[in-house]
Amino acid sequence: MKKIKIAYISTTGLDIFPLITALKELETEKGDVAEVILRSKDDLADPKTMDDFMSFAAGSDLAILSLHGGKAILGSFDEIVLRINEANVPLYAQDTSKLDPELMSISTVDRDVHTSIFRYLAYGGKDNCKNLLLYCLNQFLGTSYEVGEPKRPPGKGYTTRTSAILPRLMNTSGRTTKKAGPQLGCGFTTASGRPTT
Repeated sequence: MKKIKIAYISTTGLDIFPLITALKELETEKGDVAEVILRSKDDLADPKTMDDFMSFAAGSDLAILSLHGGKAILGSFDEIVLRINEANVPLYAQDTSKLDPELMSISTVDRDVHTSIFRYLAYGGKDNCKNLLLYCLNQFLGTSYEVGEPKRPPGKGYTTRTSAILPRLMNTSGRTTKKAGPQLGCGFTTASGRPTT
């Protein structure tokens, strides 16, 4: 059984929980097919953690730098890219919300691969993370897993009958609420936990 090794840096943390959940589900369904070392920008501020991560990255099949805010958000960006390139490891680097031409040019994966990885990460959620891992197994290790296309996760809503939340929501928009009658507050997020309208 082939096992992909991915060195993964997240600067927001929004992708960590869905990715961990996807890894667990994938292990249950397919076995031990992926090893992902996840680190945040704060983790990498520690020299020992940085060295351990870079040691793993040097022997990995792919390095992913998920950079919300571009390369400036990660102080050690240049050092990380240099060391990954020296190890001849395929590199994907991109802002999480929009395609950045500079990061795209720094990335060493093919443009089509870059675009696909971007779509899986931009849409987020467990299912997209799981399909990202399967996609990477196929692209970098030559496996032939069935892979779903990246897709926007459905919104998840929540409601509350307490009157404490609705006035806060209304007050942030400059409106006030009437005390008489029932009140209901609704909020929506995507499956990745990102707020939506």
